[in-house]
Amino acid sequence: MKATALIICAFVAVGFAESSLGLDDESRGPIPYVCTNTTSFRKDGNVDLSVGGQKLPGRRVEPTVGLSGTYRFRRSPEPQGSLSATYVKPLDGPERRPTYNFDYNNRLGSLSGTFSKPFGGPERRPTYNFDYNHRLVNRKDGNIDLSVGGQKLPGRRVEPTVGLSGTFRFRRSFDSEN
Repeated sequence: MKATALIICAFVAVGFAESSLGLDDESRGPIPYVCTNTTSFRKDGNVDLSVGGQKLPGRRVEPTVGLSGTYRFRRSPEPQGSLSATYVKPLDGPERRPTYNFDYNNRLGSLSGTFSKPFGGPERRPTYNFDYNHRLVNRKDGNIDLSVGGQKLPGRRVEPTVGLSGTFRFRRSFDSEN
């Protein structure tokens, strides 16, 4: 069975969709990121296409496009976990290198690792990012997540990060309004 759904504002919180706060950098401001997703569901996983943009401190909004997939190992009333892979390529801005992301998710938390390697240009050293995401509030109309991790940029030491993200889902009405 296959179903396709368009989710607009499903992953957009009030103010920020994802906000991360660098603890060891000169630009310690939050980074807003807003996107819209199109999802194709299957019984053992899904494929997502996302289009959005992010605003970094001191820069203009940079559009992004991403493709991700999720595979669930086993189906049960209590899911044991899932493995997902994501590829994101920024379309504009000074940082255009693609990002590869591999995640393991369980019911309340997830462990994520990201590897980014440019294909060309003067700086060809890779960057790494590892974080743990924990769901603080899980409700039918949204949730609040906390993430803690670190990133390693070329020529720099590991920088710790802390992030807070929220999701609000607008209720769908099956009644037509006249």
